[in-house]
Amino acid sequence: NTGVESVNDRACASDNGLRYLKWLTLPVVLLALLLTQSRGGTLAAVVALLIGGVTLFRTGWLKTRWIGAFVLGLAFLVAAILIVGTDTIARRWEGVMQLSWEQLDRGDARRTVWRNTWRAAQDFLATGSGCGSFPAVHPLYQTARSSPLYYTHAENGYLQVLLETGLPGGILLALACGALVIWTWRAWHFAPTTRHRTATGIVAAGLAAFAFHGLVDYVWYVPSLAAMVAILFGCLARLHQ
Repeated sequence: NTGVESVNDRACASDNGLRYLKWLTLPVVLLALLLTQSRGGTLAAVVALLIGGVTLFRTGWLKTRWIGAFVLGLAFLVAAILIVGTDTIARRWEGVMQLSWEQLDRGDARRTVWRNTWRAAQDFLATGSGCGSFPAVHPLYQTARSSPLYYTHAENGYLQVLLETGLPGGILLALACGALVIWTWRAWHFAPTTRHRTATGIVAAGLAAFAFHGLVDYVWYVPSLAAMVAILFGCLARLHQ
């Protein structure tokens, strides 16, 4: 009996240690995100946090213990601001606060590559230019006024999918987005337990972040991020079932 009890005690102690470590995961990720100064990534994280927060509140999981995580997150946020510098952050987010495209997209760089990609997509609408062909196709549509920068992706996942895979790929992407919306609604509405409903909201928060970020960047070309989208997609499909 003594031996069994000691093993159980060690297991409980280990579990408690992991439980405390889990409180650090979200603040550490947010700190790393803020240090990148990525405006699109930060706004995508805000979308995920809002959806996740509403989900936890609606399902009753947002309890007093989360206050500790909130305070810890604020401490990491203050640390990130001190490391980067308030002046740098103010300049970086000035365009967002003013809702000014001229400030957000200085030099018309993103809008130019979007226009070029849309023009190219219209020429390859039937079958697409081929997966991974964007770096070779885009320079053909750059005009003398275009940015001299060499683009490896379209700064918009939806436009790049349309260019490289044409109308068939665009239709498949639209069907996938529609399926995510329907599965999320059905999984939430017909959830057999609160845990299932909570899981549905959290998974939807992650997928919403990817969908939002895809509007201003091409995040899906990173294999690890594509794998995460596939995993969340699979989780949502199972919750829907």
